[in-house]
Amino acid sequence: MDNPKEKLDKIAQIWDGYILKYKFCQSFINFNDETKTNYFADILMYFNDTFALLEYKNLEKSYQSRVFHTIGLLQTIYVQQDFIEELLYIFKFDKDKLLANDGDRNINRAIRNELVGHPIRRAKDRNNALISSVIFGNKLDESKISYAIYKNENNFEGIDIEHNIQEVVNRHIRFLNRYLDEIDTKTMKILQLFKNKILEVDRVLESKKDFVKLINFLEQQFEYIFKTDYLYKKSIILNIYERRFEHRRYDFALNSFIAGLKTTIKETISDINERIGEISDTQEINSNNHIIKGELQDYFHIKNYDYELSKLFDRHPIYNVRYFRDKFSNNKNICEELENMEKHIDSILEYYCSYQYISILIRDSELL
Repeated sequence: MDNPKEKLDKIAQIWDGYILKYKFCQSFINFNDETKTNYFADILMYFNDTFALLEYKNLEKSYQSRVFHTIGLLQTIYVQQDFIEELLYIFKFDKDKLLANDGDRNINRAIRNELVGHPIRRAKDRNNALISSVIFGNKLDESKISYAIYKNENNFEGIDIEHNIQEVVNRHIRFLNRYLDEIDTKTMKILQLFKNKILEVDRVLESKKDFVKLINFLEQQFEYIFKTDYLYKKSIILNIYERRFEHRRYDFALNSFIAGLKTTIKETISDINERIGEISDTQEINSNNHIIKGELQDYFHIKNYDYELSKLFDRHPIYNVRYFRDKFSNNKNICEELENMEKHIDSILEYYCSYQYISILIRDSELL
């Protein structure tokens, strides 16, 4: 893959899917308060907005248009070089060492500085004496950059300079690919290490020895799971675990969490394998998610009541507890859960434990 845009897209997917979500992945890069802002996304957007400017073709014939596009090309290359420097910093490379002797970068940077950055140069350490000046040449066209430079060291006699535009662009593409490949290689290593941690999580889960230890391990290695459901916050799920024998609603919620965790682990391992080019090993993880005889597979897909239940989830003023109580007035178990929701309307734990359990009770109800 030699397309810089595709490489950036791949890095962005890993950033969104893993680095933003997991502290373990963040530990391998410079992830700080600055990096948490949108500035990484801003870099990607700026790249996407400027890639087309590297295509120096189909220009208008006027001289002014060619000057305009030459400035745009060189400035685009310059800015993208700076953004690569930022990405190298973010991904914890020694950017100064890597870039110091990079000919592809430095040649293009010198052209830009000479023609666009400092067309008039003065020596601040020599009473602001004139060093050089530059003007665009009359041979400027779609194939070359043309300008004349007048230097103090040459008694200000003009020297004509020409650069092949395709060579300029090719140098820049090599530059982009070189460092995006470095970043891509590092993200692949991060994913491999993260995969190993997830397999550890799965082993702790399958051991069934210490649920509190599992939750603490998740908090350290796989913490995004706590953001995937209202009931999955650490304090709430531990409370549910302690109350799992009080009522089946808590047992069901606990098993729902475990099933969701198993599914997330399985899907994450599969996704990582696909990204790093490994074939999924069906023996790597336990794929048995049928915790409660298949109940968890479809409790969100109940015939005729999907819409109404989604509104109950959001505490809708019409499709509320009263609405479902009227619908299922003859079902003691459903009414019990509705009463629990009404009684604990402000409790995330009680409300959504009952909500999940009602989904199964409705599915099993003869009223369907």
